Amino acid sequence: MRFKDITMCKLTSHYILLLMIYCFCLVGNSSAQTQGPLRFAIDHRSTEPLPPYRWFNHCSNNFRGVLSDLYTRLATDLGREPVFVEAPPASSLLELMQGTTGMVLNGDADFTIASPSLTAENKRALMGSQVVLRNRPTIVQSSTAANIDSLKTLESLTGVAVNPEHIINGLSRQGLKLSIKASPSMEQALMDIAQRRADYWITDRHTVHHLAKSLDVVQQLRFSSIEVGVTSRFYLYTQNTAAHAAQLKKIDGLIQRYEVSGYLDYLILDSVRYWIKDKGCLTVSSSR
Repeated sequence: MRFKDITMCKLTSHYILLLMIYCFCLVGNSSAQTQGPLRFAIDHRSTEPLPPYRWFNHCSNNFRGVLSDLYTRLATDLGREPVFVEAPPASSLLELMQGTTGMVLNGDADFTIASPSLTAENKRALMGSQVVLRNRPTIVQSSTAANIDSLKTLESLTGVAVNPEHIINGLSRQGLKLSIKASPSMEQALMDIAQRRADYWITDRHTVHHLAKSLDVVQQLRFSSIEVGVTSRFYLYTQNTAAHAAQLKKIDGLIQRYEVSGYLDYLILDSVRYWIKDKGCLTVSSSR
């Protein structure tokens, strides 16, 4: 066989190999695309912001915070496109969770997060095995007030909260009867503590840190050292079908990897950082 023929044979073989690889990639991409987007039920954009976990930026017109970042990462690692489906407006955490889980059960979304303590058992639903978020409440009080050194002390004081019923119900299981007034916003709740219009606020430590700095009341506050004991654990929540169960198993594996690598902690710290930048974009009027 002549050199020219040998060369042509080699080129043809390489061409066929490249063509086979190209076709394989097309088939793989086509298979991934047929799965469609991964839909996550998320709070309505008008819901009171809960940094660092979730809020809506009306300037950039997108969801922000730990949840949206986590959902985006999960979808990307699964080779899917993330889509956020808004739940109906809600006035409490319990109502909000009923809305997002209801969307999943109705097939309007694929996943959301939920807490077993706030979600009724349902045979149509599955909950992941890996904790996605842990909300560890702490007691914040005025730096000039007497230190709260026991949970029993709270019964003689007046608390404040944006959604009082969750704390009242949670601590009632420990035999406590609390008086907590509702606040229109987290900023107002913290100012009530700083100016001693209320005695305590049981909330997330990260929330207090960033609000205190933005409101310039860091020196007017302090944290109680006692354990509140109403830690909420949140898991991925989906429909009880074979397809969703298979996807949930993959997601649990990813969540475990994120936990070990420190990625979940990083999301919280990063979200606190850009929440401060988003402060001027939290209302519809700020986008005009």
